[in-house]
Amino acid sequence: MDVITFEKNAYLTLIKKIDEIYKELQRLQDPAYHFSKEYIDSYAVLEILHISRRTLTKYTSSGKLPYVRIDHKNYFKLEDIRNFMEANYGIHPTGKKEKAHGVK
Repeated sequence: MDVITFEKNAYLTLIKKIDEIYKELQRLQDPAYHFSKEYIDSYAVLEILHISRRTLTKYTSSGKLPYVRIDHKNYFKLEDIRNFMEANYGIHPTGKKEKAHGVK
């Protein structure tokens, strides 16, 4: 058996590249699964934000909430929903709400 030695930095770089290749292969094998983990449909957005369909339409038409339209159905990126919640409701990804100054 032959023994091969690597410098630590070269080994870590190689491992990082292997991880990137693995993630890309996973994504290519099942793009629908990857899409479903990043995007949600309108019904889920309505439940998350506790808003009506009309309010959601107002947010999308004004550009406050970006979306993608596929086969006559709107999908929203989870990251965009988080950003919208932070900007409009003062909610951080931790789920904690900011207190406004002077509000009890």
